[in-house]
Amino acid sequence: MARALPTSFFARDADLVARDLLGRVLVHETAHGRLAGRVVETEAYFGPPGRNPQLAQRADMPARLRARLLREGDPAAHSFVGVTERNRVMYGPPARAYVYLIYGVHECLNVTTGPSDEPQAVLLRALEPTEGVPEMARRRGRSSLRDLCSGPGKLCKALGVTRAQYGHDMTEPPLWFEAGEPAARVEATPRVGVVGAEDLPLRFVEKGSPFASRRAPQR
Repeated sequence: MARALPTSFFARDADLVARDLLGRVLVHETAHGRLAGRVVETEAYFGPPGRNPQLAQRADMPARLRARLLREGDPAAHSFVGVTERNRVMYGPPARAYVYLIYGVHECLNVTTGPSDEPQAVLLRALEPTEGVPEMARRRGRSSLRDLCSGPGKLCKALGVTRAQYGHDMTEPPLWFEAGEPAARVEATPRVGVVGAEDLPLRFVEKGSPFASRRAPQR
C-alpha cells in the first residue's frame, strides 16, 4: 500500500482538510480490483452553533466566515440538528467514513474531520479516475471518462462505496486516501445544492479540472 494520509491529516477543521484533499488519491480495493481517482472537488461542513469553538482562534479563516460559523453554525450540515443515528459518526473521531443516501437512490461519501465531539466532515464531490477505469465504467454504465466520477453519487457508484463502509477508518484498507500530490491551483466557491448557508465559500475545486461536477456557482 502506498503512503496513506494519517489520522492527523483529518484532525483539522473541515475547510483545511477539504482544500488539502484536492490532488490526493481515493482508493477502494474491491473484489474486482483496485479502483482509484484523484480528488478534484470537495465541500466542507461544520456543526451547530457552539460546537466548533476552536474557530475563534483561526486567524487564517476569513473573518466574516469565521464569525458567521461561530454565531450561526452550519445549517447545511447534517450535524446541525444534533446527534442522530444517521449522523452519529460525525460526532466521533476524525478520518471515519460517513456514507448516507440521498433521494433514496444515491450514496454519498464524506470523511469526518476535526477533533472528536466537534462534528465536521468533508464531502467528496468529484474524482479524476486513475485506476480501474473499465470496472468503473461497467459499474456506472457509462464510457465517458469525465462523467464517471463527476458528482458525489457518481463517484460512490463507480468505486463501489456503500453504506456498508459507514464508520470505516479511512486511513486503512480497503478504503483510504493515498498521499499523492496536493493540487497546485485551488478555487473556493459556494457549495452546491445545499439548503441553508448556501453562500458560504466552502466548496473547493482543482481549478481548471474537467472532472469537476460543474462550473463554479455564481456569487
